[in-house]
Amino acid sequence: MKKKIFLLILIFIVDILVLLIKNGNLVEIKNYVVNSAEFLIKNKNLVKHYVKHYVINSYKYKKGYVPGEIILWFTDDAPYSEIIQAVDSENLTFEKLYKAFEPEAFVFIPEGQAKTLSDKLKQNRLVAEVIPEVNGKMRIKFVFGTTKKEAEEVLKQVGLIMTEFYRFAYIKVKTPKGKEQFYIDKFRKLPIIKSAELNYVGHIYIQ
Repeated sequence: MKKKIFLLILIFIVDILVLLIKNGNLVEIKNYVVNSAEFLIKNKNLVKHYVKHYVINSYKYKKGYVPGEIILWFTDDAPYSEIIQAVDSENLTFEKLYKAFEPEAFVFIPEGQAKTLSDKLKQNRLVAEVIPEVNGKMRIKFVFGTTKKEAEEVLKQVGLIMTEFYRFAYIKVKTPKGKEQFYIDKFRKLPIIKSAELNYVGHIYIQ
């Protein structure tokens, strides 16, 4: 069983690497791999979910992607309302993927100020949870849809500077079959879009 889980995590890491290498961000490559691998190890149910869909879809879809579906990846500052509007304007429907738009940020905190800063942060309506980390770091979970700019402003108010930020801003959009590339090209023109592509079989965000 342990060997199987290890293999699945390796598949996951390779899949994420392919996606991020295509977007050319070396910092995100490192951070996504490390954090996602740790997350999967702690969440065996998610591992099982990924395997189930990876295996099933690998046999089900011969073209290598799911017909009638595309994946959109948005910028860290794309307001969720604009994302909904972008899809609605094309009369399409979408599904928010696992953990998408639930931002987290990491900061370094001065020695002895963890509790004081934590209490101040918890008073902000955009802060969902504050989690002390080792080596003087603190992890802040923000409410659904919070943008990077908003998170930076929250931290600035208490004298903190963000060192890392993750939002996993993905959605799966349903399109007419055969029209996938048409909508990919159309969405890529929007300034709030970081990436638009087919829902390739084996991607971790296949739901």
